[in-house]
Amino acid sequence: MTVVHSCGPGVLRHPPPENMDGQVVLDGIRLGNTARFLSLQTTVLECKRNRDDPGKGALNLLNHSCVKGKRRGHVLIYNNNTGKKMLSFTVPKTEDYEVWVARLRYACNWQVDRHYALGREIGRGGFGSVVRAKSTSGEEVAVKVINVKNRAPHEMHLIFKEIELLPRIAHPNIVKVHDIFIDEEESTVSIVMELLRGGDMLDFINASGPLSEEKARTVMRQLFASLHYLHSQGIVHRDVKPENILRRGGDKFTIALTDFGLAEEVSDGEIVVADRGMKASGGTVGYMAPEIILNQSHTYAVDLWACGVVLFILLSGKKPFWGSNEQIIAKTLSVDIDFGREFKFISAEAVSLVRSLINGRPHKRLTARTAMFHKWFAPNAHRVMSPSKSPKMLWRKVQLGTMFLMTFQRRVCEFSSGSGSGSFRLDAPSPMSIIDISMRNTSEAE
Repeated sequence: MTVVHSCGPGVLRHPPPENMDGQVVLDGIRLGNTARFLSLQTTVLECKRNRDDPGKGALNLLNHSCVKGKRRGHVLIYNNNTGKKMLSFTVPKTEDYEVWVARLRYACNWQVDRHYALGREIGRGGFGSVVRAKSTSGEEVAVKVINVKNRAPHEMHLIFKEIELLPRIAHPNIVKVHDIFIDEEESTVSIVMELLRGGDMLDFINASGPLSEEKARTVMRQLFASLHYLHSQGIVHRDVKPENILRRGGDKFTIALTDFGLAEEVSDGEIVVADRGMKASGGTVGYMAPEIILNQSHTYAVDLWACGVVLFILLSGKKPFWGSNEQIIAKTLSVDIDFGREFKFISAEAVSLVRSLINGRPHKRLTARTAMFHKWFAPNAHRVMSPSKSPKMLWRKVQLGTMFLMTFQRRVCEFSSGSGSGSFRLDAPSPMSIIDISMRNTSEAE
């Protein structure tokens, strides 16, 4: 008998079943107690004449039960839905019997709904939905359910790359993954993650307006730390955006990066994607670096470009590149950034960091590590360079206060009229936002 470990050491709570194979005696009137070779691959059990035989069929053990027979070494497998006996065999070696039973029972129960009670949907993305769930111990978690049926080859590559990478990742500013389940019959992959109750940064900005530099600095410091860790592991996220930055809740702005559906590993210093085509390159329009749009091989630098876009949004409440997809792509390729009225009261150090990240030449961009040592993060540097009592900082406080009050007023009015939630959206088709109105007011006051 051969047992093969199919996953890394103890990262997941319920790791995939261990692969194993060995000789058994298959029961049956027609067969008359015939020797066979059984091979268990995750949850699929194959019965073959010998190790080299390709086999004629396989049994997926999900929704099945493994039962010990009355005689020594006897094993029976039943279909839970029909109650029908699907397979009956005897393990000739006593020392192998308990191992076979344990492995088969584990494989039969390796299903997300055997360990977690799935609840309501709390989010939806390109590859599937996210639902709230509760473990058998009562812990609340989030489960990302991916439907893999009829997926294109490049999409399947990304899905299984995510499955491969997630168990290897462990960082306080990256969402923790508890379990991964693969159901071949239902064509689904379920990724069980910690549940963060603070929502994502996009929703926060839409509801409350842009952040102060102090809070933006807190968020970006953690974001750079998470990316520095990933890049040191040879992983490029490739989809850094406010929607994928989750808040743990509270007022401390502790964040965690999530969604590795487009992540890739670096080989020989870069990711070569031209052979899989434009759609495989991944990313979100408005956050993609020029080299991804041009379908060129790329490096960790694409994540730093996206960080520049995120920082621009955190400080201004607007995207640096707006318009139709074609217009956004054109502005991205020309690196056409409009530091408008929103940045009138933003420090020169913050603008410098944005420019150092949104740079058309990848090799000129800061790395995640060097970004953490930018002068914007220097201890007390913002107080020395931009004193809190200076006119510029006072107007910034007026600006943020005005934007918050106007956002709150709009939400109250729209809620009262029943026309919506009252929050402004970054993805609105018009570049004009409530922030533009606020800036006009503060400029006139000046």
